[in-house]
Amino acid sequence: MDVEKAVEFVRRKGNEKEIERLDCILEDRKAETRFVEELMRLQNYDGGFPLDMGKGKPSALMPSGFVLRQMDDFNMLQSDIAKKVASFFFAVQEEDGSWNESEAILAYNPPPWMNPKDVRVRILSTAYVGFWLAKLGYSKDGRVKEACGFLARHRKENGALEGFRHTTWIGVSLFAMVHGKGNAATREGLEYLAGIAEDQWAPSQIAWLLWCLGSAKFPKDNRFMKHFLNILLKNQNPNGSFTSEDGPEFSVNATLEAMKVHRCFGFL
Repeated sequence: MDVEKAVEFVRRKGNEKEIERLDCILEDRKAETRFVEELMRLQNYDGGFPLDMGKGKPSALMPSGFVLRQMDDFNMLQSDIAKKVASFFFAVQEEDGSWNESEAILAYNPPPWMNPKDVRVRILSTAYVGFWLAKLGYSKDGRVKEACGFLARHRKENGALEGFRHTTWIGVSLFAMVHGKGNAATREGLEYLAGIAEDQWAPSQIAWLLWCLGSAKFPKDNRFMKHFLNILLKNQNPNGSFTSEDGPEFSVNATLEAMKVHRCFGFL
């Protein structure tokens, strides 16, 4: 990766918070207090974060996980904010070990990937919340293991998890943290992902996948890591950015995610 060009792109195109994320990634420091206080003001009484980060809206799983991603950028995953999010996650876990978005958000017309009436959303939410709880230190907690059990019941013969592609790489990382890298669900899921043609990936997806696997302590010389790192590195744009699956307005975030991958594997 041309890190200098990536840094230049973020500084030129990023907003104040994105530039702060960049500096925290580069300097391995905690964020300035004002950025954390901004998040604290948004956090609901139950510990979750509101849909669309809109003050007064009901707590939702995906925004809460998004805040944890920011706190990770800020090197503050041990903060009270993160601890309250973990408490929120455990409080809303279903009896079968899964998580699903609350139907209270339906009144706000959530995007399809957050519709609680879609079983794919339940599977994605379970992988996503389980991943974050494992990353926060709860990988041996029985409730997180129950989430893995739920996901195992939704594995397909080709190794993928039912639903969205994102679910598989998040779930694979969760399985690795809870049951080990040699676990069949981990291995078979990675084989499935590695079999997807390179031109079917957006760089932002590859960056997210690599960061998840890095969180599960996969080394950079692992054959799957080498495969995906190769795809990421050869898809940096001439201006230093990386393309986002969500459109040009998210290029800065995609570039930050790629830089997080480099930090995760000791390149920065």
